[in-house]
Amino acid sequence: MSPASIEKPPVDADLAARRAAFLREAKRFEAREQTPAGEAATAEEARRAAVWFVNMEISTQVMVGAVEQADYRDGPPPAWAFPISLAFPHTGNVGGIGEVLVDARTGKVLADEAAKARIKADAHELARRAAP
Repeated sequence: MSPASIEKPPVDADLAARRAAFLREAKRFEAREQTPAGEAATAEEARRAAVWFVNMEISTQVMVGAVEQADYRDGPPPAWAFPISLAFPHTGNVGGIGEVLVDARTGKVLADEAAKARIKADAHELARRAAP
């Protein structure tokens, strides 16, 4: 059987549109260094930064909690805190694995390499325990 005769699965138009929207959003956040001077990051802007960070730096299997679940912390620096959880396509949400903090003044994710490693380790451990 030649490669040309193999039937390709249909492309999910909705999935393709979501991927394109995600890539546009990722480019927007990659290009943005911080919010303009004097402007604070809104909860929705902070969530977008958290989603971009999680998808690009951790895993696409990690979900960021909704803005309504965000916790505003008035500490140095003031930050939005978003709960994150591991999810699988076939089972849905598996469980919480931590949180992502976003600086409320700049819109930047407050995570160093140690924080990323800790989140990844927690996700791997939860995935191992959740395996059938």
